[in-house]
Amino acid sequence: MTSAARPEVIDEELYKAQRCLRSADLLATQDLYDDALGRLYFAAFHWVRAMLASEDLEAKSHKGVHSLFNLHFIKTARIEPHFQDVFSRLETWRNKGDYELGFVAGA
Repeated sequence: MTSAARPEVIDEELYKAQRCLRSADLLATQDLYDDALGRLYFAAFHWVRAMLASEDLEAKSHKGVHSLFNLHFIKTARIEPHFQDVFSRLETWRNKGDYELGFVAGA
């Protein structure tokens, strides 16, 4: 990523995060909690990608996003460690909601 492209990338990631958050809220109002968790995870995912972009960092996978976030923001104490826990938990719940039979969020 070039420095010139960074503000546009950050803006787009933040826009996507806001849309995901709005979607999560709408889904939750309809008691579609599994789907809402997926949208919450992606809101967090896009916020973290915006943070990474602010440091000229870009990951090619979800695992890479988690790793770079941990390395550049958690281990450097720029972000409190519990945010990594929340981010990881959201990904776990999203996966359970999408793939695990019998998992019902909000039950």
